[in-house]
Amino acid sequence: MDVEQFGRVTLRTYATVVRAHQRRLIDQHNELAWLALQTVALHREKRLPNLNRLIVSYPRARPQTKEEMRRVVRMMVEASKGT
Repeated sequence: MDVEQFGRVTLRTYATVVRAHQRRLIDQHNELAWLALQTVALHREKRLPNLNRLIVSYPRARPQTKEEMRRVVRMMVEASKGT
């Protein structure tokens, strides 16, 4: 946040920014602590686990139904009428 922005924000907004930064730091610390713990745990293993057990994949999105597709198309048509 630069000096000009700082002068324009309210105390509530500034407090929100500070809390968000605090949470980000805590999350970063927790992530690094977890990583350190996992590194030590893997180092102590006699046999490394299969990599597929360690990797987490993204959840798959379910396919849209025909009604959902129609609804999206209608929304796009309505949105384009304004232009």
